[in-house]
Amino acid sequence: MKITNLKKIAPVFAAALLSLAANAQKKIELKFNPDNGSKYAMQTKTNSVITQMGMDINLNMQMDMDASITPQNPNKLMTMQYSNIAIDMDMMGQKVNLSSNGTDAKSASLKKLTQKSFGCVLDPNGKIVQVVGLDSLIAALGAGNPAANYFNDDAIKSTISQTFSIYPNHPIAIGETWSNSLEISSNVKMKANVTCTLEKVENSLAYIKINSTLDTDGQQKVTINGMDVNMSMKGTQNGEMIVDAKTGMYTTSNLTQDLTGNIMAMGQEIPMAVKSTIASTSTKQ
Repeated sequence: MKITNLKKIAPVFAAALLSLAANAQKKIELKFNPDNGSKYAMQTKTNSVITQMGMDINLNMQMDMDASITPQNPNKLMTMQYSNIAIDMDMMGQKVNLSSNGTDAKSASLKKLTQKSFGCVLDPNGKIVQVVGLDSLIAALGAGNPAANYFNDDAIKSTISQTFSIYPNHPIAIGETWSNSLEISSNVKMKANVTCTLEKVENSLAYIKINSTLDTDGQQKVTINGMDVNMSMKGTQNGEMIVDAKTGMYTTSNLTQDLTGNIMAMGQEIPMAVKSTIASTSTKQ
């Protein structure tokens, strides 16, 4: 009786193993392919602790924006407009709070940013082909505003590229790893080598593990508080992104950045470290 039951179970068990193996080898293709006319609400929260000369500077930023997709065959134009920008900084007990919803004079330029739109043309592999509309965005900040370093062509490209630089150039299976590289630029330029691993696919969502190394590749001249200094930085950025396998749009992204380096100013070498958490969401409207 037991032998008979085993004979009945064995084919079922074998079929289950074959099915499991087939699913494990099933490949998906991730591309930037959101529906034409689709709209998204995006939010990014960045919490950073900057340690310099034994002192900590806490910098928290939140940026909310609305995005819409229009075709530019074979590419897509993603038009974006900030709906809210908030910056909180605590430096040696001195606190700065700015918000695009604020009524104080210091927040006025942030409010102007929410009144302008800009866009990026992305190809199916997530590469930025063109950035449009930045002139009016930078003009809204006013001449000489140091914040323009975070909204110029290079800065916008690097910010968007970090989000959409995860696409492989071939179909991938669960457990497979691939790599991309890009340049991150705001006040300082850094090369990022990004390694991605497809951990699993559930309910048409691809779970991707991110491991990155960041490096300025030596000293770079930058301007801090109106003074030219040389800076070098390197470190890591790791975490996970969840991506809609059909459209290629991320739904959530949680990254941890850990950087160390030094500033050379007036003949002195000043060590510094930056630890950040970056949490982003994208919700189809």
